[in-house]
Amino acid sequence: MQATRHQAIGLMLALAGSAGLGAADIHLKTRVVSPRAGIEVQQKEQPRRYTARRSHFLVQFSERPSDDVLAAFGVVITGRIPQETLVVSAPDGIPWRSLGASWVGRLEPSDKLSPALPAPEEMDEAAYLVEFHLEVEAEAREALLRDAGVERLEHPSLLSHQALVRGTPEAILRLVDWDEVAYLFPASEDLVRGEPVVGCAGAVHQDGPAGQYVKIGDGWPRPDGRALELTYTIGALAGGIPVEASLREIQRAFDAWSAAGNVTFRAGGHPAAERHIHLFFASGPHGDSYPFDGPGRVLAHTFYPAPPNPEPIAGDMHFDADENWRIGWGIDVFSVVLHELGHALGMGHSDRPGSIMYPYYRLAAGLGQDDIAGIRDLYGEPGEGPEPEPDPVPLDLRILTPAGPTITQAPSIRLEGTASGSGVTITWTNDRGGQGVASGTSAWSVAGVPLAPGANVLTVTATDDSGNRVARTVSITREAPSAPADTVRPSLAITSPGSSVVAVSGAMLTVRGLASDNVGVTRVTWENHLGSSGSATGTAIWSALVTLLPGTNRITVRAFDAAGNSAWRTLTVTRR
Repeated sequence: MQATRHQAIGLMLALAGSAGLGAADIHLKTRVVSPRAGIEVQQKEQPRRYTARRSHFLVQFSERPSDDVLAAFGVVITGRIPQETLVVSAPDGIPWRSLGASWVGRLEPSDKLSPALPAPEEMDEAAYLVEFHLEVEAEAREALLRDAGVERLEHPSLLSHQALVRGTPEAILRLVDWDEVAYLFPASEDLVRGEPVVGCAGAVHQDGPAGQYVKIGDGWPRPDGRALELTYTIGALAGGIPVEASLREIQRAFDAWSAAGNVTFRAGGHPAAERHIHLFFASGPHGDSYPFDGPGRVLAHTFYPAPPNPEPIAGDMHFDADENWRIGWGIDVFSVVLHELGHALGMGHSDRPGSIMYPYYRLAAGLGQDDIAGIRDLYGEPGEGPEPEPDPVPLDLRILTPAGPTITQAPSIRLEGTASGSGVTITWTNDRGGQGVASGTSAWSVAGVPLAPGANVLTVTATDDSGNRVARTVSITREAPSAPADTVRPSLAITSPGSSVVAVSGAMLTVRGLASDNVGVTRVTWENHLGSSGSATGTAIWSALVTLLPGTNRITVRAFDAAGNSAWRTLTVTRR
C-alpha cells in the first residue's frame, strides 16, 4: 500500500503513450457507459467549476496522439479507466476530433455518488469521503468545500486527493455538481474518530491511477469457467520476524481468498512464469520503476493481473523491507498481504467501510462480506464447476436511426440499431440499388447507405447461426438540394513573426498574417492558452496585439467564414 504512510499500487503497464485506443465500454461503479465507435464527439453543457475555462473529460481515441501533442493543447492526463478510456483535464475549445478522439464525455453527478450511499432522500448528516481529481490543487479543494457549506474533519493520514467532510444531505449533494469532484463515498468510523489509518491509492499506471469511481476489470481469464489456478513463489522476507511466522501469515492470506472464492494457489514454479504471483520484500530500487522510500510512507505495490499488465510481472507483490513489520499489530503482515492479494486477483477498492478492500488499511482478522461478494463476482464460489450454457437468445432486430420515414438532401444516410440472437449477422439492401454488411451486432451501424434521387426503401436483415431471419424496413426520400452548402475552410497564414517558435522579452507581441476564403473571411481571433484572448484587426490582412505572460505562451489564431468553417495556426512564444 502507498499513501501518507501506505499505498497499495496496482500498476497497469500495458499501453504505450502513442497506442491507439478503441471504442469500449466504460465500467463505472454506478453504470456501464457504452460509447459507439464513429459517433460525433459529445458536446456537453459546461459543468460548475472552480478553475475557469477548463474541466475534466473521459476520452477515447481512435488513434491516440503523443503526450507532447496533448500537452501542447493544455491536456493533462489524470488517470485511466481500464483499459481504453483516459481521464483528462483540458481547457475549453479543444478540437477533440482533430486530435483523433472518437468519443468524449463527462462524469455525470450521479456517477459520483457511491452505490454504498443511501438514496439522496434517505441521507442524514453523516461523515463522507470526497475524492477530487488528482491534479486539483488544495486551494480549489478548500474553496469547493466552503462553497458547499460542509464541515471539513481533519485527519493526518488522508490521501492527498481526498477530504473527510460532514454536512447536511443538501450540502453534501452539492459537492458532486462541481467538475473538480470525482466521487463521494462513506467514511469509516476509524477515520471519523481520528484513529491512525493508512491510505491506499489503488490501481495506477503510466497515465495515473484509476479513481475510486472506477470498477476494475475482470481479473485473470478463466476460459473453461473452472477455478482460477495460480502458482506462487516467495522471495526475501522482512527482517525482525521469524521466517516461519512470516510464511505462516502469508499462507493465511492465500488461504482466506481461496476459501472465499473459486481460486486455488499452488506453491512453486518460476517467478517469471505466466499466471504466477511472485512475492518478496525489498529496500529502495528493486528491479521495477517504483523504488521504495524507506520507513513510514510506501508499504507495497501490487501489479494487477494480465490483462492489463503484461506477463511475467502481472500479479506480482512487492513489500518495503524497511517498514516496521509486525504480526497482529502495527503494520501487520497478514493484513497488508491480504489487501495486496486482493489487488493481485484483480479486485479494486470497495466503498464499504470495514471491508479489506476499503481504501484505508486496517488491522484485519479476515475477509468481510463485501470482499467475499467481490471475489465471487470475479471467479464464482469455491468448487464451482464449468458455467452452464446460456439459454438461446431470441432473434430480434431494431432500426433506431432513422426512427421512421425520412426526407433528406444528402447522398447517403447512416443506419444504426440493435439486434439480439446467437451468432447474428446484419445485412442491408436498397431497392434502388446497393447492399452491404453492417458493423457490430448487439449495437450495429452502417456508416453510409447510398441514396438514389426520390424514394428509397432500405431493408435491414438479421440472420442468426441457425438460419433464422428477421427483417425491418425504413423509407428514405432524397430531395434535390436547394443550394450547395459552403464547406470550404478559410486559408490562414502567420507572416510575422516569421518562425512558429520565438522568444521575446516584452509583455505584448504584434502578430500579423493573411486570411482568405472562397466566400469571405468574417473574423480572425487569437487565444493564449495561459488565459488571454481577443480579436484581430482586419481579415484578409490582419494583425493582433497579443498579451504574453512569463514563460511559454501557446498562441492559437483562428479565421472564420460566414458558414462557420474555420482554420487555425499556432505560435509558441517564450517570454523571458
